[in-house]
Amino acid sequence: SSTCDVTMKRLYTYCFIFMWVIVHVKANNSRSHFETKSRQTDIEAHECDVIIAGGSTASLGAAVAAARAGRVNGNKVCLTEPTDWLGGQLTSSAVSAIDFGKFNRYWWFQSTTFQSIMDSLGTGNPGRCWVSTKCYLPMDLINGWINKTISSFTNLRVFYNTVIKSSRHNGTLLYAVYAIQRTQKEGVQQWSSLLSTTITDWYSYNESTMFTKQLLEFSRADGKPPVVIDATEFGDILAVSGAGFRQGVETPVEESNTTDEKCGQRFTIPFYIKVDQNTSGPENVSSVGQGTYSLDGKSWGVVWSYRRSKGVSAGNFNEAYIGEISNENWSKGNDFWDKYILVSVASATAEVDNWSGGVNVNALQQAESRSYGWYHFYKNQAPDFLRSFLKLGCSSIVGTETCLAKVPYIRDTRRSIGLDMFILRKSDMDSPVTKWPDTSSYDPTITKPLKSTQYSTRFADSIAIGDYVADVHGLADCTWPDYINNYHTIPFHIPFRSLTNRQFGNLLVAGKTMAQTFMANAATRTHPTEFVTGEAAGTAAILMLKNEYSSREMYNHVGDLQTELKRFMPIFWDEPRQDSAVGNIFG
Repeated sequence: SSTCDVTMKRLYTYCFIFMWVIVHVKANNSRSHFETKSRQTDIEAHECDVIIAGGSTASLGAAVAAARAGRVNGNKVCLTEPTDWLGGQLTSSAVSAIDFGKFNRYWWFQSTTFQSIMDSLGTGNPGRCWVSTKCYLPMDLINGWINKTISSFTNLRVFYNTVIKSSRHNGTLLYAVYAIQRTQKEGVQQWSSLLSTTITDWYSYNESTMFTKQLLEFSRADGKPPVVIDATEFGDILAVSGAGFRQGVETPVEESNTTDEKCGQRFTIPFYIKVDQNTSGPENVSSVGQGTYSLDGKSWGVVWSYRRSKGVSAGNFNEAYIGEISNENWSKGNDFWDKYILVSVASATAEVDNWSGGVNVNALQQAESRSYGWYHFYKNQAPDFLRSFLKLGCSSIVGTETCLAKVPYIRDTRRSIGLDMFILRKSDMDSPVTKWPDTSSYDPTITKPLKSTQYSTRFADSIAIGDYVADVHGLADCTWPDYINNYHTIPFHIPFRSLTNRQFGNLLVAGKTMAQTFMANAATRTHPTEFVTGEAAGTAAILMLKNEYSSREMYNHVGDLQTELKRFMPIFWDEPRQDSAVGNIFG
């Protein structure tokens, strides 16, 4: 019997070692591929204490917070950005209508940093839209706040036109992140080509007819592990590091560990239409659409004012006037219903050795056609006298010659799995007491906390608050579990554990990559909430550096993080706003 026990123990040991080697080799294949390539091509090394893999609204929040918290000690923060515009859905994805909930539209439920973003757009609603209290043009935000704020931090460096390619790690800690930065060649305008024709080139090592390429390595100068934040739109770090991720909807119930990985949110490629003072001539854009279109029972003018980004000060609300610009992001218009933006988990895993975003390029191409088709359909529905004055808003408005957003509006992506398998659920965002908080006695002019019946699960490790319904734009050909029909939420808390990853102790996530279910993401994916999760991750990263904490140790000392965050943002719905959290975003 003892001989049998020893034999079995040896067998278990050998099996464990064998499996560890297999996982370790697979997870490091992309690193080896990158290093092999780097021996053939010069690699440019950069010293970074915090590495933010960006592209989202959350990455902007993370960069500002990390640079702010780390400037005293001179911590170097590096931010990658796939385009030449920071901001994600705020700018490059052209979702320029802030998705506020019922409460977080008021300044005392916003972070000081997000308040300053809103203040930079001026008083009132620049677009006179009805979907939000703040609709605007992306360039106004870039010139009025983003560029000025980013340039004020000497310890922050942004790498534009840069995508994540690979990573180096030992299985539990990330030591380096590798990326490819592209530079358009002389005489080339990268934004004159559709993204579906260029995105594979973005991730390629090789020089092309459009771009020269530079391989980049980000790591700490002392060889210690940096803190890495995955705030990408495609979950690039989660994929290339082998960290493991979820995608798609949990089924058959939200508590399931299984997902339908091909069923997720629709994505959209927004654009702008302007009312020009001159009648429009021929436009060099495709008139071939994708699918059917509908105003969904609304008048043409109601759709125009829905996300109007630039309005005039007088006139009927639902009419279009010379000089106005409308943002097109319409469910029955340019939402792409047919295919998921992400490839399958198996395809993404197979792609890790030579990562190219894990994106369904065919779906992207069809979505571009759908957006152009919506433009022609919507324009043809306009009143006769107005139709010839309607034009696409291109380089000066959306930043491209294709007249479509630089990158798609992604509503969900690859999601982390947190410490101890933690996953934030939508059931943590509603309440057994009421579907809707009682606001009958709530005075929006008075800064006061909510009552216990007005908010959902109060996590002890809360690091941010959010406020939005679970807004699902489901793909057409999916069989959806019944529970997704319950979209109700009440003001909710976001715990630190949702910013963590179970495998890597120095990897944080923010925005749509958080450890959360499909339905939880449907509520957290909006501008204000995504931004503050980035702020929380950026602040946590500096504390982890300062104290040499892993994410678990940061969780064990989350009170220190909460104290720092309260200087700039509310983190509990039932606590009064601290006076120090109002005013200068630089602390």
